[in-house]
Amino acid sequence: MNTVSMMGFDKLVSQLILGNLATDIDIIQSDTLLSELNMDSLEKLSLAVSLEESCDLELPDAEIDELESVGDIVECLERASVLKQKKRLSKRLSRARFSSGLTRQSKAVTHMSLKTV
Repeated sequence: MNTVSMMGFDKLVSQLILGNLATDIDIIQSDTLLSELNMDSLEKLSLAVSLEESCDLELPDAEIDELESVGDIVECLERASVLKQKKRLSKRLSRARFSSGLTRQSKAVTHMSLKTV
């Protein structure tokens, strides 16, 4: 899994934009508008796919359509990262609760079995 910390999202976004677009801009800042970079919707989608693969995240299509600046992209990545972490934690908690419930049930069944014998 190739994940990037939240602190590195801005650098990754800048590198991908500078590497994939034919632009005269050398430095990209968070307030740089995608329209200033002449990014059309297809290039925006391509960038989103590259970011999803690089960061092992899933970006909502509705959010991708609404992106207007480099900062918007970084914020979208941060939200997706937090959401992924919450989902992962929720799964772990569910498994722990399930395991705990099975342990309690098996002890109860064993206790009941001993009484009937």
